[in-house]
Amino acid sequence: MAYLAVGHLEGHLKYGLVNWREVGIRMSVYLDALQRHIKKMSDGNEWEDQVTKVPHIASALCCLSIICDAYEGGNLIDDRPKAAPASDIIDRMSENVKHLQTLFGDKKPIDYFVDGPKERA
Repeated sequence: MAYLAVGHLEGHLKYGLVNWREVGIRMSVYLDALQRHIKKMSDGNEWEDQVTKVPHIASALCCLSIICDAYEGGNLIDDRPKAAPASDIIDRMSENVKHLQTLFGDKKPIDYFVDGPKERA
């Protein structure tokens, strides 16, 4: 909750208190921002924005909460592209994942992380 609060504080100071409830939001803008923050964090390069010092995970939480709030308030413009069969593809690929796990289940490769290499247990 503290992360979400500091993320919203940044937005309140920059754009105004719950401005999205007045002007509405385009879903694509917040999904893009969500992906940017997750990517910056997941690459292991940045925990927080270099200028604002707001953790990227806080900003990601804000993106999600604003999408939810706008949806529930009727202010969400759903401008996502036409649906692709992503759900079917994910389900199909799950079978490939199981196959690969079985095929390579006896392997113990070294995995590399921010804090160095680690052998799998």
